[in-house]
Amino acid sequence: MITQFNPVSSPIEHGLTLLEAGAGTGKTYSLVRIIVRELVEKELDPSEIVTVTFTRAATAEIKSRLHDLLSEVLRELKLPADEMNNDIAKAWINKGEEWVENAKRRLSIALSAFDSIPIFTIDGFFQRLLKEYAFESNVLFSIELEPDDSPLIHTALQDYWRQHVYNLKGDALALFQQSVDFNKAKKFLSEALRSSEVTLDHAYSESADALNADYAKAWHSFVAVLQQHEDTLRDFIDNPTAGIKKTAGPFRKGGDVKIFVEIDAILSNPSAVLSSTPLIDHLRSSHLLTEAAFNKNKFIDLSGEAIADLFLAIQSLIDARPKNISSAYYGEIYRFVEQRLNELKADLNTQSYNDVTTTLSNILVSNSKASQAIKLAIYKRYKAALIDEFQDTSPQQCNVFIQLFNQEKREAEDERYFHIIGDPKQSIYRFRGADVFSYIAAASRADHHYSLLTNYRSSPSMIHAVNKVFSISENSFLVEGGISFTPSQWPEQTGNVPDPAQPALWFQSIEMEKSTADQKRQLFYNDICRNILELLDTAWSEIDPNSERTEPVQPSDFAVLVRSKKQGESLNILLSEHKVPATLSTRTSLIASAESSEILTILSALLNPRSTPAIRSALLTPALGSGVLLASDAAFDQVSNDFSELHILWNEHGLMPMMQSFIARFSVRSRFLQLTHGQRRLTNFNHLAELLDTKAREDKMTPSATLQWLEMAIQGSTYDTDAEQLELRIATDDAAVQILTQHTSKGLEYPIVFVLPSCDSKISSTRLSHTYHHPNTGETLFAPYGDNSHESFEIRKAEEQADSVRLSYVALTRAKHRCYFYYDPPAKKTAYDHAVYRMLGEIDQPEIEALCGDSDNTIVYTPLDEETLDLQLEKWTAQTSKDVQELSIRDSSQIHFVTQKRTTSFTGITRNAPDIFHDVDGTVLDSIGRVEKGFWSKLQAGASLGLVFHEILEELDFQDTSELLSLVDSKLHKYSPWRERPSGTEITEIIQEIVLNIEQLLKHEIAPGIQLNQLSQKQRLNEAQFLLSGSNFSLSALCDILASDPPEGLPVGYIEQLRDVSALAVEGFLDGIIDLVFEHNGRYHILDWKSNKLASSLPEMMADHHYFLQYHLYTLALDQLLQQRLGARYDPAIHLGSSIYVFLRGVDTGSPHSGIYSDTLSPARLIALRNAFIKQPSHLS
Repeated sequence: MITQFNPVSSPIEHGLTLLEAGAGTGKTYSLVRIIVRELVEKELDPSEIVTVTFTRAATAEIKSRLHDLLSEVLRELKLPADEMNNDIAKAWINKGEEWVENAKRRLSIALSAFDSIPIFTIDGFFQRLLKEYAFESNVLFSIELEPDDSPLIHTALQDYWRQHVYNLKGDALALFQQSVDFNKAKKFLSEALRSSEVTLDHAYSESADALNADYAKAWHSFVAVLQQHEDTLRDFIDNPTAGIKKTAGPFRKGGDVKIFVEIDAILSNPSAVLSSTPLIDHLRSSHLLTEAAFNKNKFIDLSGEAIADLFLAIQSLIDARPKNISSAYYGEIYRFVEQRLNELKADLNTQSYNDVTTTLSNILVSNSKASQAIKLAIYKRYKAALIDEFQDTSPQQCNVFIQLFNQEKREAEDERYFHIIGDPKQSIYRFRGADVFSYIAAASRADHHYSLLTNYRSSPSMIHAVNKVFSISENSFLVEGGISFTPSQWPEQTGNVPDPAQPALWFQSIEMEKSTADQKRQLFYNDICRNILELLDTAWSEIDPNSERTEPVQPSDFAVLVRSKKQGESLNILLSEHKVPATLSTRTSLIASAESSEILTILSALLNPRSTPAIRSALLTPALGSGVLLASDAAFDQVSNDFSELHILWNEHGLMPMMQSFIARFSVRSRFLQLTHGQRRLTNFNHLAELLDTKAREDKMTPSATLQWLEMAIQGSTYDTDAEQLELRIATDDAAVQILTQHTSKGLEYPIVFVLPSCDSKISSTRLSHTYHHPNTGETLFAPYGDNSHESFEIRKAEEQADSVRLSYVALTRAKHRCYFYYDPPAKKTAYDHAVYRMLGEIDQPEIEALCGDSDNTIVYTPLDEETLDLQLEKWTAQTSKDVQELSIRDSSQIHFVTQKRTTSFTGITRNAPDIFHDVDGTVLDSIGRVEKGFWSKLQAGASLGLVFHEILEELDFQDTSELLSLVDSKLHKYSPWRERPSGTEITEIIQEIVLNIEQLLKHEIAPGIQLNQLSQKQRLNEAQFLLSGSNFSLSALCDILASDPPEGLPVGYIEQLRDVSALAVEGFLDGIIDLVFEHNGRYHILDWKSNKLASSLPEMMADHHYFLQYHLYTLALDQLLQQRLGARYDPAIHLGSSIYVFLRGVDTGSPHSGIYSDTLSPARLIALRNAFIKQPSHLS
């Protein structure tokens, strides 16, 4: 029997009290009243009552409301009874004058000692316990708490790959690559390591090597038989024996082509072991040599045929195939990573939240001296405990609370009050470790069970409609005996039907015979947009006659609850197209926003203001006009000067002053406000600047460290910033349609809500959690990886469906007045997979429509068909104020600009040159049809790929390649230069190919008598940045020098083409970066790495990219450096070496000097360069 809880009059009793608080029933309202009553009625000290909840926001709300309630009750107890409004004060006033005076005294004490009332987050409370009892728990005092250990898991997994995967060869490597993927392994670990209480299936304990050994042997035997009977097999498939069924495998239509592809793949590389052969498996002897393979009465015994040997070999292969090989591999990975993770945390002296919980839970269940000491201390310290949102606790968290607060009495007169408050119907965070079964187990131990049944959030019609939906089935939440539904009440309810009853829930159901998933999504989006447009500017009295609101419906009255960010983005675009303001609200979305990548690009340029490519990238961002400042040399050069000044400002005064100056100089505000969602984007940009400035100041980070932190944050590799700091903030969000995920919506409320389907019409096995609960013992188990035939599969499906139902409940109960619930009916064959279908008692659409008609006018059934898909919607015109304010602008003619000396670069000089690619390893069209081979074909040409090889070759010790493999791995991970993201096994192959390629490159003769592996670190100057001071830095001056003494291979007509280009002569400085300057036998050479595609001969490539011009400027810079360093001893004929361009794609280790273009400047050319450009000494670092 359910007892309704009255927060003012229900007894506060010794023991464990379960308070089940449904949606909108005033959970926090009741919680703070329990605390006040315990302070006064039970005469507890403020420090003796501990409250624990999940988030900092929740603790802040409880503190605020508790303080307000204490103040209000104290104030009202001083008033005459007829002037009192507070419910507690009214209940207490009749207890007698002495009792009331004592209550006022205790309330005053509580207010004066308010800060001593312990209100914690779960993680904060657990961490505090371990620190207070560090000796008992064997935990270091100085240990640091990491909110998330995902980066360390990633590092540990990379260590496994380096130590175990890169060394695999032959059959072992082939089978591993077919069974394990790096990203899937990472996802597996995040789930498996979530709780130490989960029990992994025995399949994870098996040896992968042992399982594979027999299979590899069977494979090679099978291939030998296949090679022997190949022709016979092909004839058998082309002309199958009469009577064989043609409904499956190679005998069905098109099956012959597919099996021939499979056969060709095997025979083309017979030594490569395949873990599966789905088409060939149909030819197993247990099938083809039995009547099951033939039509009725058509059986022909093939056991005497020669090809029967192949059927038997296929059967042997299938019998030897490991059933759980993936589980065996993942088990090995799990054990390695678990141990490595502990080592990393010990080295760093850190623990994650899960570690803290696990440590405390293990101590408390051990019954050790430490356990007894902690329990006794808690028993003495706290006489009351309230745990909020208990349905979201993990099994270990639940265990800790039960162990600490549900102890036996130590003295007969002891009274202890333990309240757990939650709602199992709203347990939706299983992916974070929440376990509704822990709540159910704790509830079964409760000494007292109460419920809050009155919903103060929603309208009576909305409450009635939701009651109808969840009362259709006796087990609507799909957890037998665990979660029951009790209809909610509305305030001052006098009957079973609202008066007046009106439509509150719109059941929007698809009624299309054939439709794709994309069509269904678009249909839902169109209908949501249509309904919002129809309802906007409607009088609120038409929505709810009981509403006291006088203004019309506005965008801020709507919320759309989606399942994924992708759905939200699609809806956001559609609403924006129809001029409806909308905002996509997702927590921690600031770092994931487009503006975070844009500000990273801008700050990279500001950190390196002499890097022309970096500035060009920055100028392509929306904040700087998406390229408008690239229109002229003058504009670009001005930007370069501005960036140099801002760079100095950043170093001298910090990031925020620099960003304020940047925003003002480049009119960032006005540029953003011209864009769609401009105010949102501007706010994101400003918020990011504020976040970075705070981070830099608090952690005393240099500009380069700040940039590195932002890059890591974008990649998801840092978790040292509060999630609340990362939430997007903008005032006008409050005036827009709110689009948010159904999980994020928990605890919120909106006047009108649209709910997209909270489940799929068919359960995808790849999305199922591996964690499940034993149906009899309740033990948390972990199913074999990817094994859908395992006995746990149906249990996992059922738990997934129950999750979806609870998510539907949460979404439906967010609405105050109206809710549109979208329904995608199940396919007949997979109807039982559909969670909402089961929630509704497994009734079909006609019955659902009938149910809606029998809902006392509170539910409306709406069919959605092709007409909804083809809707042509009008755009919304917002009502605007008639008051118009005149704006004025400064007279631009009164603004004066002063031209100063400029800094340019090779790129600046050649900007207008024909077919310019500048000094970037850009993509070149394969106009001559060159076919890429090996790993090059799998990588996307461009700047990212160039950076991968540049950084590898910059950081690599040419004489010690022991770190080469890890270096390649880290750079590919950093820049991701993929055409399409390859699988983990493909990445492993690419890494090994690149390592081999670079090892061969180091032995390649790049110039007569010179190999890279001859160069020590002392002989190398990497990324040599130079700044030449002079005049007349221009394309024209370079052309004159090259025309007088052309380099070898310079294409005919090249100089004449360049002379036609108008170019600015720059007075000031010329800067640039040389990839490598190295010394060999007393001569100093220039080397530049190029990863360009080779679309022509090397001299043509040099001309196409204007590298002829580039290396002359580089040589001039080196010449000036050598003059400074060597002084009078410097002789260019002796000391100045060649300029060497290494085109990495063209290097052929069997052909010396292949892929290499080199040139040594003649004395005449060097003198001409000096005379043309140099006025004073240069500087090179």
